[in-house]
Order: sequence, then structure tokens, then C-alpha cells
Amino acid sequence: MPNSISLFQHFLGAKLIYLPPYSPDLDPAEQSFHFIKTWLKRHQDEAFDTARRPWLIYEASAAVTSDLAVAWIGNCGYT
Repeated sequence: MPNSISLFQHFLGAKLIYLPPYSPDLDPAEQSFHFIKTWLKRHQDEAFDTARRPWLIYEASAAVTSDLAVAWIGNCGYT
């Protein structure tokens, strides 16, 4: 019996790419984390207000656009 991953791959036509256990250079999420952390560092003076901190994290995440995500995927060698 096929597992759920292979069913997902079959029905959606997805291509699975298996990565080495630790390969940040092949993981677009690492670039997004770097972007968000850099954004938060640029706005750290606003973080002194503890009520504002959750909104800063939201704003940093909202600054990630689909164009950035596509670029990060390309930077990792995926097309």
C-alpha cells in the first residue's frame, strides 16, 4: 500500500527532492529566516515596547513576498 507522500506526489504531480539531513544551502526556508531576523534587527528599537513585539514578528513575516520566495527557491538551485 502506498504511503500518503507517494499518493500526494502521484495525484498532484509533485516532484519530491530528498535533501541531505543538514543542508541549509539547499533550503529556501533558511533564507527566509535570515530575512526575518535581519528585518527584526533593523527594527529592534521598537521591540522595547513588549506589547509591540508580537506585531513586529507579524510585520517581519508579512514583509516576505512571493517574489522573494521565488528568488530564494532559485538561489537554492530549484527551478
